[in-house]
Amino acid sequence: MKMWLENLRRKKGQQNLFILILFGLFFLLPEQYLLTNFAYAIILFLIAYISAYIEIDPVWKGLLFSLIVTLIVIVIILSIVSLFPNIPFLLLVLVTIITAGLAIYWIG
Repeated sequence: MKMWLENLRRKKGQQNLFILILFGLFFLLPEQYLLTNFAYAIILFLIAYISAYIEIDPVWKGLLFSLIVTLIVIVIILSIVSLFPNIPFLLLVLVTIITAGLAIYWIG
């Protein structure tokens, strides 16, 4: 695991490919299953870690920052869905992207 992480830190092309695969997986998962939301949270966690916090030297610190970003985004999504139940999916994805980007920028 440590060797794989060091290899991923050095090669930006592999980071970008892995992020692209995770984004594709995010849009290809079915919506009607119970564990799909949990899978979305894990994918968001991995995207935040690889895109912003993989360069942080203690691995636990990068994982903690990524967990905080993921929790912020989940709270924002749940509050938007509960306050505006008829929100279109594309608008929800747009708000998620903006929230995740701002959280990564401010926390990192």
